[in-house]
Amino acid sequence: MSELAGYKALVVDDDPDLREVIADDLQLAGAQVVCAASGTEALALLQQQFVHFIISDLKMPKGDGRFLAREVQKIKGDKPIFFLFSGYN
Repeated sequence: MSELAGYKALVVDDDPDLREVIADDLQLAGAQVVCAASGTEALALLQQQFVHFIISDLKMPKGDGRFLAREVQKIKGDKPIFFLFSGYN
């Protein structure tokens, strides 16, 4: 059985190549994966479907990682959502 079988991840990054690499790795580990290119696109996806965790870039146009974290907290309240940020300088 794969380590992430039964989990659904949201990968958010404005770099399509990095987004694809992260999504591929998660899928190889058994996770279902949905992707978004910005924080605002990610929020629209989260309104329609549940994810167990989010991997997000910090610096993005149209809703950066901090914006996304704040908005997810409003939507999800006390439900645990984990963020890992890439591209922080």
